[in-house]
Amino acid sequence: MREAGKATFFAATLCAGVLLPNWLLRVASELSVYAYRNRSHHSGHDRALLDLRNIAAALRVHHRYTGRYPTQAEGLQPLLDMGGLETRPFDPWGDEYEYASCEGRILLWSLGADGKPGGDGPDADLVLPGARPTAQ
Repeated sequence: MREAGKATFFAATLCAGVLLPNWLLRVASELSVYAYRNRSHHSGHDRALLDLRNIAAALRVHHRYTGRYPTQAEGLQPLLDMGGLETRPFDPWGDEYEYASCEGRILLWSLGADGKPGGDGPDADLVLPGARPTAQ
C-alpha cells in the first residue's frame, strides 16, 4: 500500500506541477489573443502616425537643403530622389500617404483603413498637421 500511496502522491504532484500551469497558460494565451484582437486596429494607426512623422522629418530635411517643400505636383518624389526616403511610403492599408504644401506648411495624412475621406475607428483619417521649417 505504501508504494501505491507514493504513486498517487507523484501523480498528484505531476498534475499540479505540469497540467495546472498548462491550463493557466492556455487561459492567459486566450486572454492575450482577445486583447490583441480588440487592439489590433490601433496598431495600424500607430504605424501610420510613425510613418507620417518620418515623412515630415524627411520633408524638413528637404526644405533645409533646397529652401522649399516639394510642390503638390511633385508629391513625395523629391524625397525619394534625394535619398530622404528609401521607398515610396504606403500606409498600413496599402494606400499612398497624401501630401500638401501651402504657405510654408506641410500637411500629411492617411485616409485610414477604408481609403475614403472621413470615417470612424479604424476607418478614421489620420492627419499630421504640418510643422513650419526649423529655424537655421
